[in-house]
Amino acid sequence: MLSSITRPKWQRAFFLSAGFLTSSLYAEAATPPAEASARLQAGQPVDLIVEYDDTAIAAVVATMRRSSKRDQEEPAVVTYKTQQYKLLKERIDGAVARPGIAHLKDYSHLPMAFKRFTSEADLSAFLASPSVKAVFPNRQFYRVLAQSLPLIGQPAVAAASELGSGT
Repeated sequence: MLSSITRPKWQRAFFLSAGFLTSSLYAEAATPPAEASARLQAGQPVDLIVEYDDTAIAAVVATMRRSSKRDQEEPAVVTYKTQQYKLLKERIDGAVARPGIAHLKDYSHLPMAFKRFTSEADLSAFLASPSVKAVFPNRQFYRVLAQSLPLIGQPAVAAASELGSGT
């Protein structure tokens, strides 16, 4: 048997990730946002962004990145993550498949998906999986520059009609 010193890095990462998988079996279930529960109790469907637990994938990717000499992520790492995220999502979605859970969109390069839930029971069953890390409401956020624009003097420049066109 190989010692941990002579074992290739990917094997050490694999065994480390297996430990993360085992520990995730005892993780607490994710909790739904309050407004999602309220909508489901009122009989309305709710669209949520689902985050899957990618701890094991992240451990392997961290090892792959350490061995890279480039500043950017290697194509092999991107391919590995995409394939592993797909397998993770298929495994979890298949295990908790219910008619009240609709898959709306997949984010192939992230451990996330966009889903519609039509009942509290369906959402609870989905969240009971230890491989579901969290769910988030589908909200649109806007950038707010109220604090940073004065720091760079933008209001004074804009007041002088220097808005960027032709400069």
